[in-house]
Amino acid sequence: MNKPRNDGGPVRLRSGSKQLIRDLNISTVVETVRQRGPISRVEIAEVAKLGRSTVTGIVNLLLKEGILVEAGSAESRGGRKPVLLALNPRARCVIGVKLAPASVTAALADLHAQVLQKVRRPLSRGQGPEAVFRTLLDVVHEVQRMDDGVKGPPVIGVGVVLPGIVNTTTGTSVASHLLHWANIPVRELLEKELRIPVLVDNDANAFALAERTYGAGQGADNLLCVTVGVGIGGGIITNGRVYRGSITGAGEIGHITIDERGPLCSCGNRGCLEALASDGAIAQAARRAVAKGRKTLILEAAGGDPSAITRETVVLAAHEGDRVARRILREAGRHLGTGLANAVNLLNPERIVIGGEAVQQAGDLLLSPLREAMKERSFSVLADEVAVVPAALGEDAWLVGAATLVLEEVFTPPIYGADEDRPPITIPSLLGHTVQG
Repeated sequence: MNKPRNDGGPVRLRSGSKQLIRDLNISTVVETVRQRGPISRVEIAEVAKLGRSTVTGIVNLLLKEGILVEAGSAESRGGRKPVLLALNPRARCVIGVKLAPASVTAALADLHAQVLQKVRRPLSRGQGPEAVFRTLLDVVHEVQRMDDGVKGPPVIGVGVVLPGIVNTTTGTSVASHLLHWANIPVRELLEKELRIPVLVDNDANAFALAERTYGAGQGADNLLCVTVGVGIGGGIITNGRVYRGSITGAGEIGHITIDERGPLCSCGNRGCLEALASDGAIAQAARRAVAKGRKTLILEAAGGDPSAITRETVVLAAHEGDRVARRILREAGRHLGTGLANAVNLLNPERIVIGGEAVQQAGDLLLSPLREAMKERSFSVLADEVAVVPAALGEDAWLVGAATLVLEEVFTPPIYGADEDRPPITIPSLLGHTVQG
């Protein structure tokens, strides 16, 4: 029996065996503790519907391996106080990597996806994939050395997130206009050098996964997350899971058409949302205003050099009360709201999380006109039921999401057979249990 993969190929279900049952029981105990801990052995048995002797044996193994730790005791119902158990977040570590057009950032994270260390390196404009990969490997090795320096736990996997369409099964960057990449085998190249499992996904999907799991999207099963910065991306959560589409290209909200005769977008089309509301669009609108001689603080904020005008200088002037800067941000916000109105009518999310560098800096200067336009342009019965909220995780959201890609696989029940390329990263496999087909 097979399940479909993102590239259309099958993934084999493991055949029934005593080893499979044991692996599933181990995974169930760990997940029960992860979700409900601190928790006693008796409560684990009740929640997981496993025999007490089975739970005791598995818990003893997990304590010995350091996956679980004792975390105090509960009130006694008669007799000895039951010992409480919790997941040891430092039992293993993962690395999350965010690859952006201008930089590479890598973070060491624990089993709760909490960032422990991080390293950022700039990228030069026009660098090819080979140079980018050298920098990427350098930052990964650097955070690994940070962990080794304090005799930390082993790194069990790396999650890499980047803009554009990504085949998550093969780990290939299919198309990224921001990076100018096409069909770059990211996973293959990194696993060859790092010799540990690598998972790759779109950066907005990772952002959505992080905010849904740990941030402003918690508790929402149908969620849209949008990032606004150099580009504009979207991550879609449906029924609690990331929706990636038939060829993993879902969520490209930055390239929906807002104005058919609008400015040229980097993707080659005209009037895309990204061409009207991204960092570059905001900076271009400000340069046009300066060139027309509009009275504004924007040029002063850019040191008197029109070519140095950026989204940051526009936001700085807007916070000083500059009318031109505020109008530019208002227009960008309304374009974003129009794009989101289309998404609301199409997807009917219960919550929309907005994040990214532009939103972090501009705040309500962008969000207020966004909400206004979205309400005007979407079905009122849908708009009235959706909350638009700022992201909660800040600049670490993408790193947390990249780490969570690995952790999702770690804590998934080990019911599928091994890949042709590598075995899955699951708790039983970390304990030395072989995942068999």
